[in-house]
Amino acid sequence: MKYSGSVSFEFYIERYINKISGEPKLLDQVHPEDEYLFDYEEITLYVKGSSFFASGNSFGRPEDCSPDEGDTEIQSVVDSFQEDWEDKLTADERKRIIQMIDERVQEQEPDLNEDDEDPPSFDF
Repeated sequence: MKYSGSVSFEFYIERYINKISGEPKLLDQVHPEDEYLFDYEEITLYVKGSSFFASGNSFGRPEDCSPDEGDTEIQSVVDSFQEDWEDKLTADERKRIIQMIDERVQEQEPDLNEDDEDPPSFDF
């Protein structure tokens, strides 16, 4: 299996925004008695990322063997004002974005090996 590519998509996060300072807070960082100081917002983030993967070879002569290779990276995460959000993401949000980048790159490119033959034609 082999794939590589870049994708762009929207990703939604939830934050409380301080009414005075505009500072975003995670939902669990605001005490219920202080909620009146914040506005709840669903923020749209625009993600760009890339991913690649190439299967290794684990059979045959040792000199013909190689490990799997692959990587997925976030190239940018910005809001509608082009403000960078990459450092403001939670570990879970970052993990979900990486997973979505990898899945979307795989979806955009068919899984074909150089050895694959064309599918049979059924002309009747």
